[in-house]
Amino acid sequence: MANVSETGNAVNISNFKKGIDYCESLGGDYTPSNSDLEVPNMTAKWIAAKDLQSLVNTTLANSKGPINDREMLFEPLNKLVTSVLNNAKSTKAPAQFKTDLKGLAVAIRGAKNKIAKKNEDGTINPDFVSNSHLSYVMKTDNFEKFVVLLESQALYAPNESELRTVTLRALLTSMKTANDTIGTIIAPLSNARINRDKELYNLVTGVGAVFGDCKSYIRSKFGAKSPQAVYMNSLKFKKQKI
Repeated sequence: MANVSETGNAVNISNFKKGIDYCESLGGDYTPSNSDLEVPNMTAKWIAAKDLQSLVNTTLANSKGPINDREMLFEPLNKLVTSVLNNAKSTKAPAQFKTDLKGLAVAIRGAKNKIAKKNEDGTINPDFVSNSHLSYVMKTDNFEKFVVLLESQALYAPNESELRTVTLRALLTSMKTANDTIGTIIAPLSNARINRDKELYNLVTGVGAVFGDCKSYIRSKFGAKSPQAVYMNSLKFKKQKI
């Protein structure tokens, strides 16, 4: 699927409005037989697209806090896991326990924390929200196995409070809560984008299709090289398939 950035969607909607305004300025010279191309109907479609884009933006804005909070929570995890592993190695615990713990530590540290990517306008990239979520979930799952293994070994009993299993268990709970919070964001964000994209890019009823038909009518009415057609053709609409 071709990719259109969040800023690209906003530009498409803005250019559609410019096209509507220009058609309206033509007055009685603008008389399409297709009712979808009438100014009031195109205006209604522009309003619908604009409102759906605003919903996406609002959902993205609401996700910023939880996403940033999770990043800060997970950021020190790799260093903590290394400290726990080294402490465990210093104990009289069985070699197999230490080997298993090391394997889980490698898995945890191998899933790198991903900093949320931003669009040009500073909003969080919605594709990243969904795609990065899995890495955090997997990291949490491996950390849970890590904590459970530590809890099963009585000889792992550090004096340092930050390395104790009760402290690690509390951190695990916070990690799960953070993931669940992001999970509740992904669904409405995805739905908002689906509805917005359908309104903009449906090949038959989308804004892009209507805008394209409007430009065709202008070329037919005034000529392909007319000033009217040249202006309308300057209003770009980047399409994507849905």
